[in-house]
Amino acid sequence: MPSTIMGRDQMLGVQLLGNETVTIKEYPEPTLTYKNDLLIQVTASGICGSEMHGYRSPTPHTSNGGHEVAGEVIEAGRSTKFKVGDRVGIHAVWGCGDCRWCGVGQYTSCKNRIGRDLGTHVERFAAPDHVCLKLPEDVPFDVGVLLTGDGCGVPYRVSQRLNTKGGDFVCVLGAGPVGLGNTIVQSFLGAEVIVIDINDYRLSLAKEAGAAHTINSKNTDPLEAITEITHGMLVDKCIEAAGRPETLKLAFTLAAVA
Repeated sequence: MPSTIMGRDQMLGVQLLGNETVTIKEYPEPTLTYKNDLLIQVTASGICGSEMHGYRSPTPHTSNGGHEVAGEVIEAGRSTKFKVGDRVGIHAVWGCGDCRWCGVGQYTSCKNRIGRDLGTHVERFAAPDHVCLKLPEDVPFDVGVLLTGDGCGVPYRVSQRLNTKGGDFVCVLGAGPVGLGNTIVQSFLGAEVIVIDINDYRLSLAKEAGAAHTINSKNTDPLEAITEITHGMLVDKCIEAAGRPETLKLAFTLAAVA
């Protein structure tokens, strides 16, 4: 049976009202629904670009779109993995925890994914322990959100698929949060990273994140620039992180030789 937590019955959280308006309202306290649920005191909840659709929508949201979060365990239920006081980040995607895909940590392939109706921009949040990752004491909670959420979670999984070797030319198309995360990971692995975007500020962040080359495709033909950088070889791998048809087409062109 679900249990109400620690005698409380209400907490505060964000509600998206639509038309770029938000409010703070009371929500019911989380319940420990699953056998291995943790109750987490939220200390940092990141805003993903995907949440802008709900923020700008003319239709009110019942809650909010938060899904990248970190905090401290304040009730561990029947979990054997975590205890009260542990600092944790939470996966953005939750698998069932029982299937083969979940056994290898690939929750996006789980056929029985689970989740909550409530977004993470709230005071407290309940999550099963298999989707939580313990944060070291020296990792701030806001950094933990990036490490355990999409900001570095997606780039880490990409790195496992790409098998980047030192000296590879890797092109990242799009210097948003996921593109910058990929820049950090790929440069750490020894790649010569080329980042393409149309925003000079984001390109400056890409440089700070380890990009060897940056290209503003508003002002420079990226194919010509990369042909020059790679002495005609183009790139070994491309990471499309802008989500647009034209950048996907460019990615196939740049990696065609590889």
